[in-house]
Amino acid sequence: MLYYITNIINAIGLALSVWLGFYLVTHSPRSKIAWLTSLTLWSVAGLYLNILLALNPPPIPENAPSWIFLFFPFWPHEALISGWPEWLQGWLVIPAIAFWHHVTIVMRPGRMTNWRLARVLLGYAVSLAAIYVMVNTPLMFSSVSGDPLFLTTLKPGQLYPVFLLVLLAFVCMSLINLIRTARSASNQLLRKQLAILSSATLIAGLVVPISFISFSLQIAFPRVTQSILLACAVALIGYGVARYSALVEGRSIRRDFVYHASLIGGILGLYLLITWFSIKLFRIPNVAFIFVLTMVIITHSLVDVARHSLDVFFFRHDLIGLRANLRSLTRLVGEKSNLNESLALILNSLCTAVNATYGIILIMDADEGLPAAT
Repeated sequence: MLYYITNIINAIGLALSVWLGFYLVTHSPRSKIAWLTSLTLWSVAGLYLNILLALNPPPIPENAPSWIFLFFPFWPHEALISGWPEWLQGWLVIPAIAFWHHVTIVMRPGRMTNWRLARVLLGYAVSLAAIYVMVNTPLMFSSVSGDPLFLTTLKPGQLYPVFLLVLLAFVCMSLINLIRTARSASNQLLRKQLAILSSATLIAGLVVPISFISFSLQIAFPRVTQSILLACAVALIGYGVARYSALVEGRSIRRDFVYHASLIGGILGLYLLITWFSIKLFRIPNVAFIFVLTMVIITHSLVDVARHSLDVFFFRHDLIGLRANLRSLTRLVGEKSNLNESLALILNSLCTAVNATYGIILIMDADEGLPAAT
């Protein structure tokens, strides 16, 4: 039962991480926050991929060609021969913390000072050091034994506690950045989204003490415990940043977000059902689920981007503009309920520009003025 639960939770986490990452970069392609958050989510997706490959290792190929390793750049070459222990050690979550810390600094009001830049560079330096130690020395993990369903499978090396403490420090710094940004925000809607991101950071940070307790006291916590915490954090971060970017850009995503999630979810369910039948009927390895899940989300998330890029080759200039306007109109369908939120953002900008103490927008209905934003 634990095996099936761990597989399901990690598959959900992988799907959320990959989809939300592509959702952010396709809807806010010029936003540095969107790109850095997507890198954060994709790094967490790599951790889910580790666990799924360890629980469902691919069959060992005979006379594997050297080019096959190009598809597994983050795993040791022995992974295709040794089985699940090598798959479990392929990807570190530390780069995700560095990317997220960078996001929280970019969100801070004001310019990028030397102190802020130094902290960003320190985060990436720690990530590179962790990757080097992991790949080339036994100082991160000294050995692998036991059951991949539990956290005690990986035996910590001498530097593992150090990296855990550094990880916790960057989680705390990210949380402080978000709290300070929320306090300086003049708009209630932005403060709400920043509160969601703070909660997500706190939830993700719980992974560190759980790991420390498990390794220190040799308590066999199920690995799915961390997976659930990270999946909750991924969902909150993905939606929170998408909402934050939309508010900053003066648009709404509520209906578009649900529509996109329903579309990807429906298509993914169909593909996974076909894959399940193929596994049962033709004895295809279980690892097929992982690759089908990932590729379906990536390809279908990029359909609109590819279609927009190909317009240049197949349509005249006036038709390209018309098709772009139609896409924008499609995203705005059903967004009337968010009129008050858009007016609140506009009013906030106007009041800030003229140093107004108070502002109000009234919508006249017959002889009655209804407050739409204050």
